[in-house]
Amino acid sequence: MIPKVYIEKLLAAADIVGIIGAEVKLTRTGSNYHGICPFHGTDHPEDGGVRPKSFKVSREKNTYHCFVCNAHGSVINFFIQHRGIGFPVAVEMLAALVGAEPPPCAADQAVMKAKREAVAESLQIALDYYQRSLRTSPEAIAMLKKAGISGKTAARFKIGFAPDGWQNLEGVFKDRYEECCTAAGLAVVSKHGGKVYDRLRNRVIFPTMNARDIVLGLAGLALAFQVPEYLRTTSPNKSSKKGVKEKSGTLHLHEAKESMFGLSQANSSMHAKRFVVLVQDCMDVLRLHEGGIQNVVSSAEAGKLKPENIARLFRRTPCIVCCFPSTKRGANMAWNTMKIVLPMLTDAVQVRFAILPDEQSPGDLLQMEDGRELFQLMLNSALPLSEFFLQGLASKYRLDDLEGKAKLLSDADALLATMSAPKTKALLDEAVRELVADQLELLDSVDEHDQWLKSVIAAAGTEVLIVSPWITNAGIRRFDLCGIIAAAVARGVRIRVFTDIEFSRERRRLYASGERSDDGAEAALLAAGAQLHFVNRIHGKIVVVDTTALCIGSFNWLSAAKAGPYQRHEVSVVHRKGNIALRKTKLLATMQSRASDS
Repeated sequence: MIPKVYIEKLLAAADIVGIIGAEVKLTRTGSNYHGICPFHGTDHPEDGGVRPKSFKVSREKNTYHCFVCNAHGSVINFFIQHRGIGFPVAVEMLAALVGAEPPPCAADQAVMKAKREAVAESLQIALDYYQRSLRTSPEAIAMLKKAGISGKTAARFKIGFAPDGWQNLEGVFKDRYEECCTAAGLAVVSKHGGKVYDRLRNRVIFPTMNARDIVLGLAGLALAFQVPEYLRTTSPNKSSKKGVKEKSGTLHLHEAKESMFGLSQANSSMHAKRFVVLVQDCMDVLRLHEGGIQNVVSSAEAGKLKPENIARLFRRTPCIVCCFPSTKRGANMAWNTMKIVLPMLTDAVQVRFAILPDEQSPGDLLQMEDGRELFQLMLNSALPLSEFFLQGLASKYRLDDLEGKAKLLSDADALLATMSAPKTKALLDEAVRELVADQLELLDSVDEHDQWLKSVIAAAGTEVLIVSPWITNAGIRRFDLCGIIAAAVARGVRIRVFTDIEFSRERRRLYASGERSDDGAEAALLAAGAQLHFVNRIHGKIVVVDTTALCIGSFNWLSAAKAGPYQRHEVSVVHRKGNIALRKTKLLATMQSRASDS
């Protein structure tokens, strides 16, 4: 516990204007200083998109305050919020800035601190060696270049290479090899004979750093086939190899367990955009940075996410978008991430899921033509956690028999029991009960979606609503949709189509057709008699038929492809109970509130 009197003296000695002004541009107004708040995003429709100087720093009160997002506190709070660090580290940083003695601590804490500093020093020495080794490894350089990683990006992230060989680090640490490298998790001691050897061999090295640029751990990606694919210095006292005993894990830096790759590089972009993209592994982070997307992080060891990682992200941003490929590994990581997040949910945070098509990684998507725009559209259409939760349960169990429903309820109850947010928990529980009680139908392919849409339009009595964020010519010509719409309209059925104006603007920019209907799709729908409505920032995929059926899922009704690079696995759930009339009314109200005149 740091004494209160020490903190008060530290804050009194700190120039809050000078310290915050080094990271945020401030302008003096009277006795206070104002600037653009670093803690909230850039979208402010009420002020025309211009970010006001709502961030005030008062030297007299020794505090900062934002009148938009209500961020508030002392310079220590600023470090915690802006850099995502813990309170003790923030106090240490401030002490160093003002030239004060470090915070007083008990004797045993001082000993542990000295040991942690020794571990950090060993990790830094090893990283320096690995960075030098990368320059002389054609194979590692070729691997990075093949993935589209430039030398500039590799240098920014301090990427290195651990050469093949059992004791390369012995030449670096000399007679301190065993002592330093086993304590830092850089070396392993064999259980048979006590031989010491390097833990990371023939691997590209990814360091995780804290806000002070201190190395917290090193992760290695196998250059050739090795198990596991990713290996980390901060693994616990165990090994996947029989007959091997490791000494690492007890003296690592206290921040290491919550460290993430790319966190320090993502910091400013994450604060500005008010969300972070969580990807599967370190290479995804590098490839997205190459594509100009910087608010991105990954777990240091691919696929091994911890609650501490999520907690750290939520200290920095209110929104996490999980972006994983549609592989078995990606699906498992998405579901496990949701399970980790559930106990941490509050009304102040949100989590969304963007599952990429065709087993593509984010880097693969970016390398496609117009890849950055496509990736942004995937982020915009990411599923809220609640929808991902319900769709995941619905896809795991058969809902047309009692046994399947019982298994679903048992699984859902176990997950909901981990939650502490009462309102969110109650709403999810209610949605699960509706899911089980509903007369559900699961659509699991493009053909199933197409067949269902054909049949419901043909059978509709008065009205069909279709919400599809993106409309393409190929999407409406998977079958004779316009002909079916025209026949329905001829017998008096109203067909209303809602699409996102931002997606439409993007399509117009990409195709530069010079007309409102980018590739003729929108014009064809209008010619068939459909009513077309443009709305702002609505990315749901929904069909409502009269008041008898409601379909919600991931299927882009008017743009999905049957083949090619845009094909993806789509799942939707058809509801035939649950007060569809009320939900239809609410949906129309939402569309009305987001209507665009563009």
